[in-house]
Amino acid sequence: MAGHWGQIETVGITFAILDCISSAGPAGADVTTIERETSIPRRTVYRHLANAQELGLVEARGNGSGLYRLGNTVGQWVVNQSRQRRFVTLSDDYVTRLARSTGTTVHCTVYDHGSVLTVASAQRHSKDGECSLAIPGTRRPAHATASGKVFLAFNPRLLKSYVIRPLVALTEETITSTAALREEIETIKRHGFAIDEHEFQKGICCVSVPVKAGEEVIGALSMSLPWPAEQPFRPDPKLLDELLVAAKEFAQLIGGNDE
Repeated sequence: MAGHWGQIETVGITFAILDCISSAGPAGADVTTIERETSIPRRTVYRHLANAQELGLVEARGNGSGLYRLGNTVGQWVVNQSRQRRFVTLSDDYVTRLARSTGTTVHCTVYDHGSVLTVASAQRHSKDGECSLAIPGTRRPAHATASGKVFLAFNPRLLKSYVIRPLVALTEETITSTAALREEIETIKRHGFAIDEHEFQKGICCVSVPVKAGEEVIGALSMSLPWPAEQPFRPDPKLLDELLVAAKEFAQLIGGNDE
């Protein structure tokens, strides 16, 4: 327990230093100011500043001024957070429009601690039950879903941390081998979309594409369809094209790619 509280204290010190530098604005703050404003001993300030610089959280201003300002890493966090909020805000409109034009169940997801979280969905009228998979607030494991595999494919850091856990089987089709998952990830990167072929639930298949901001995948846009369990899933090219076009437009609106 002592170690746990020690970690919290360390994070708290770093946060206090970052908060002080942030409050100083573009001009930045020097060590004397940080010491005075936070009551953190000078030697401790220097130690935490060195660590923060290495992580890109702060940067020293030039010309030997001794001033520090927030680094690019913090700025990128703010930008990404803003884009993800915009993704969530706009997702309702996109899923509603796509569900109406394609006659499918459409949903938007974000990645959250190893699972995909549905943030918006629009359901077509159906007796097949696929809509229950896309209710906002539901979570599904990344390796067993099309949108989850999109996040893993386009963010190597997520994949690296994800594959240290067991890949639990949900159906006979779920990928449970790390090697097989990595192989599929390479296919997804080549094709630009992912599929779930009865991997989360028999009789339901899904196709998903990334919504990007630069190289960062902010969210995923997906369609789910009832599909005979004994038949391989092949997404309709016209539906896939419509999904890709919508994702590109979506990305532009949140300040992402316009390629």
